[in-house]
Amino acid sequence: HNYASVENKKLVIVDDVLGTGQTMENAIATIKEAGGTPLLALVIVNKSALDAIAGVPLRGLIRARAL
Repeated sequence: HNYASVENKKLVIVDDVLGTGQTMENAIATIKEAGGTPLLALVIVNKSALDAIAGVPLRGLIRARAL
């Protein structure tokens, strides 16, 4: 892998669509394990009822839940 180091950095995680939140939860765990601090999870479409994942606030531009 040729990724920038996240150690000692504050991060905003951006994704396109959030369904179950499992991928975002895995990303948050990976960042924490690498010594980073996730401050916010941002998605374009939030298809869940979640407002936070693993203690990280979650914001979506569009909330699309089944009623």
